[in-house]
Amino acid sequence: MVQKKLKILQISPQFPFPMTDGGKIGIANIYKEYSALGHEVTFCAYIDSIVEQIHIQEAEKYGKVILIPHSTRNTPLKIAGSLFKAKSLYTSKHFSEAAFREYKSIIESNDFDIIHCDHSAMMPIALELKKITNIPIALRLHNIEYTIWERYASVLSNLHPKKWYILNQAKKLREEESHFYQQADVCFAITEADKARAYQIARGANVCVATAGVNLDEWKPLPNISKENALMVLATNYDWIHNVDGAIWFIKKVLPLVIKQYPNAKLQLIGKNPPDALKQLQNNSVEVLGFVPSVKEYLSRANIYVAPLFVGGGIRIKILEAMAMHLPVVATSVSAEGIVAGEADGLFRADSAHDTSNVIIQLLDNKTLASARGTAAAKFISQNHTWKQCVGIMSDCLLSIVKKQKIY
Repeated sequence: MVQKKLKILQISPQFPFPMTDGGKIGIANIYKEYSALGHEVTFCAYIDSIVEQIHIQEAEKYGKVILIPHSTRNTPLKIAGSLFKAKSLYTSKHFSEAAFREYKSIIESNDFDIIHCDHSAMMPIALELKKITNIPIALRLHNIEYTIWERYASVLSNLHPKKWYILNQAKKLREEESHFYQQADVCFAITEADKARAYQIARGANVCVATAGVNLDEWKPLPNISKENALMVLATNYDWIHNVDGAIWFIKKVLPLVIKQYPNAKLQLIGKNPPDALKQLQNNSVEVLGFVPSVKEYLSRANIYVAPLFVGGGIRIKILEAMAMHLPVVATSVSAEGIVAGEADGLFRADSAHDTSNVIIQLLDNKTLASARGTAAAKFISQNHTWKQCVGIMSDCLLSIVKKQKIY
């Protein structure tokens, strides 16, 4: 139990129910765990389409829910306009005067102790609110955003027409994030690597590591489901182009090498909105399932979880969930970033098609090894990555900040 119940205003760039991707999973579980710790949370989120009532009712189990109509989708007009703005497209598209007026009304009608801000994108709103009430701000760094843009630019050729634009956006965002981190009363980084990156651009910032996690009661193998021979699974959000690029790389470069040794090998792709570029690659070895109500059935049948990604940041919650489900994971270095597990813990890193296929074949050749590494993976998650542990760290920090502010 917490020593004091805080009144928290949690502001999010998206409504996270249902929890269909890693970003939503992180935001929703922080909200849920704050509530479980006894805090009173008002959860505000942007929406740009109608939300089903069943999902709103789920969110209302944990606090008061306020949905604010606002689209953060990229449009040609927004992209073109960002060329002439000092602010990045990423932050400017999350701010509008209409949205701010709604937030202003909310904060003036309540006596909040602290603002929890999910993602750097929401900091312009949070900072304007702080001017009104002087409420402290806790910023959750789900990613160090500018590094994602830099990594994206690094995989493009110098002749690619997008490269200059992306590098320019990364520079703008780096400057903004430097300011945000220093203005926040505390920043919660997901990994030690992200904490170091935050300090590189904002030496005066107060940065604490509170990693991502899973709910162990939810993520465990389903009973009475047998493993399918040589089955691999990738579950991700295909609205993000880098996830699509990683999946295509795996299908074209890695899977043919695995099939030479295991002709019956199959890859199942799970996640909402798989594009035509992936659907066109469907064959006897590739099954594009799209959105499924529960991924746990498919993870229970699989032998290996794969996570090919070459652009990204933060931590891949889907990897943590797969490990909790007793699956060995084969991931690229970028995809596995921030998870301090090694091969003995069931997390295998490989960045080339040759190395990736060799690891997969080794695990398929030795089912005893694969099973042992899956068991070790679940143990690692239970010891290092639960939402209860993560949000407990955040809660203690919020209590300390609020207590200190009231003393002074």
